[in-house]
Amino acid sequence: MYRFLFFICFLIVLPLGVQAQFGQGGNKMIEKLKQTETLVVLGYDDEYNEAIQEAFNNHWTFTKFKFIPGTHYKRYCKDPQYSFVMIFTIREWQVKNEQYDDVGIVLGGNCNTGPYDMITYANMDVYSPSYYRLECKRAVQFMQNYLEMGMERKMPRDNIDQTVEMYNERHEKMAEKELVLCPEDIIEKHANIETIKKYYTHPVRMDSQFQVDRNVWRDAENYLYTVFLYDVNGFTYRCVVDAKGNDILFMMPTENHEAYLMGPRSLKRMNNLKFGDKIGDFIKGI
Repeated sequence: MYRFLFFICFLIVLPLGVQAQFGQGGNKMIEKLKQTETLVVLGYDDEYNEAIQEAFNNHWTFTKFKFIPGTHYKRYCKDPQYSFVMIFTIREWQVKNEQYDDVGIVLGGNCNTGPYDMITYANMDVYSPSYYRLECKRAVQFMQNYLEMGMERKMPRDNIDQTVEMYNERHEKMAEKELVLCPEDIIEKHANIETIKKYYTHPVRMDSQFQVDRNVWRDAENYLYTVFLYDVNGFTYRCVVDAKGNDILFMMPTENHEAYLMGPRSLKRMNNLKFGDKIGDFIKGI
């Protein structure tokens, strides 16, 4: 198994794991990043190298960029005119003896950067080499979406509450779109459509993880799916994502036994959100 992780932000998706992303850089650092040339560091393995190049060439517009081999990193890392996309390993997160790899972006000027220097990052779980293309595409889109919103909304640094609210300001876009859940998303005893519809009364259906991934890759219209996110501090979140562009439209913290899997409680939370209303105390009460 290949394990991958990237962004802010955070996420673990089962079994494939779309990992979403947060951002921790804040508006001032994002503005600095915008002025740099981004160097995408290659060298993890061939499948990743090909996938991350395809994803940046097709989906990244936030900065100008080019690709460099990992052996050239030290030639550039002290120069603040550059930023770097690379893999950062996080050890002993919430589970001892576990290790996660985040793909994140950091500013130049310091060759000894680590996970907490990431301005934005995304988690990825890659269970076979064929998943690199989907996960790298999703990661690049997650990071770019966060950076664009963070700069526009003048986000403060390391403000998780405001990051969550920033995403949830977009929840109106969930209206009239169909939420597609996988059996792997739901606690087993609730993983049937009849039970789900008792708690979530908006358009919803179930499908296989393979079909969900396929539709995400195809940028399906009016198609929502969920991902599980985790950040570098171990906080966890469940997100609803629009397959068209991988925009996060809803995010809720998870603090109980439903952290990894959804059940009645999390379905009710999504269902009781009134489209058109502001999140307000809804998120604070979760």
